[in-house]
Amino acid sequence: MESCVTVGEAKLGLSMTGPRKRYLNMPVTYELKLTNPGTVALQNLVIDDPLPAGMTFVSAGEGGQFANDHVVWTQGSMAPGATQTLTVVLQARKAGRICNQAIASADHGLSQQAEFCTDFSGMPALSLEVDKTEDPVEIGATTSYNITVRNQGSSPVTGVRIVATVPEQMQTKDAAGAANHRTEGQRVVYEPITLQAGDAARYRIEVKALRAGDVRFKVELRADQLIAGPVEQQESTTIFSALPLSRTKNSATPP
Repeated sequence: MESCVTVGEAKLGLSMTGPRKRYLNMPVTYELKLTNPGTVALQNLVIDDPLPAGMTFVSAGEGGQFANDHVVWTQGSMAPGATQTLTVVLQARKAGRICNQAIASADHGLSQQAEFCTDFSGMPALSLEVDKTEDPVEIGATTSYNITVRNQGSSPVTGVRIVATVPEQMQTKDAAGAANHRTEGQRVVYEPITLQAGDAARYRIEVKALRAGDVRFKVELRADQLIAGPVEQQESTTIFSALPLSRTKNSATPP
């Protein structure tokens, strides 16, 4: 008499997904998909996700425990054909490509690795400030407009360019700043620069008042990362004419 014994096959599967690109200091979620494609249950199943260099731990789902820079899930057993998804949320502290790698292991020497890489970049954040040294300004006198551009983000900003438009009632006398410039009629156009994270670029334009009026000095800020278009700001100034000397004397004489 002949007897047959069927031996089951143990198999373990692991894959990982996540975003391809992400900004620094923003939470990023990775999903680990665990499968048992075999015909027998998996025993003593453990998933270990070491914290990649340059990242910080935020949270883990499905009972994941974070200790000693490792996120560990202890699943015990897993039935044949079963699937489970585990999640971990991390945050990058430095720019560049960072790869998250996890390993799953079970009895009988079973193990599988999974990896997912994300490109992290800083987030630009430009601010524009415009102020003046004198207001109101008498005809024939001068005032200066000070322009400050700050990169308050976490990555460099390229192609930073200032274009200032001087009112018709004024004349440009001098210009200086973080880049070379040229004058095109009433416009002062500065060459583009790269502004590092945390840095500021300063510009100064001196003008002479020609005619009386309530005028607007206009500044336009452009940069490669300003995909919504330029940032514009206006600074108002009052230009006045002094009273003639004879009229001043007459008005001062009592009736």
